[in-house]
Amino acid sequence: MAVYKLFGFDSSNTRIVIPSASDTCALSSTLDIEGGIRLKSRDINGNYNIVSTDYMIAVNTSQGAYSVTLPSASTNAGRMIIIKDETGNANTNNITINRSGTDMIDGNTNFVLNTPKSAVVFCCTGTTWLVISKYSP
Repeated sequence: MAVYKLFGFDSSNTRIVIPSASDTCALSSTLDIEGGIRLKSRDINGNYNIVSTDYMIAVNTSQGAYSVTLPSASTNAGRMIIIKDETGNANTNNITINRSGTDMIDGNTNFVLNTPKSAVVFCCTGTTWLVISKYSP
């Protein structure tokens, strides 16, 4: 029976680390977490291309309209991303979320947040980005 290293801890024993690709395995199980999860949040005040470590993008729309570009769908299957109008000016300074390459966003080439304090949650299928929910106060 093969034994796989599913995860480990960093040198301070405070963070879980995922091993290299050669040490990983696929599981069909459930992960139960009985505590909080800390996910990467990034504040931006300009055009931005989402990177692999981003989860939630808070956009400062007080100085202008900006565009945020989603990463390629082909390398992000199962990934979720949140984009939020942090300062509440999306009605005059829209946030345009653009696709990468020829990817689609729920059948469209882009998605626009144009309501103050609005937010959107995207989920990637591996071939397209889907709008899972949109919040408009």
